[in-house]
Amino acid sequence: ESKVDLPNFFGKDDVEVYLDWEMKVKQLFACHKVSKERKVPLKTFSFQGYAMYWWTSLEKEEKAS
Repeated sequence: ESKVDLPNFFGKDDVEVYLDWEMKVKQLFACHKVSKERKVPLKTFSFQGYAMYWWTSLEKEEKAS
């Protein structure tokens, strides 16, 4: 697998922005033949702002349980 540069995702309440991001990510994953195991870590690495805080809180909850 080659290096994949995903667009940043900020987690705003705009469905169109999310859907656009998701389509771009799917295209990049298909083009670079990204394995299933790498998809979530790569996606979450592109999170910025609210999306990053939301993901971090989910990880903390998971570790606490």
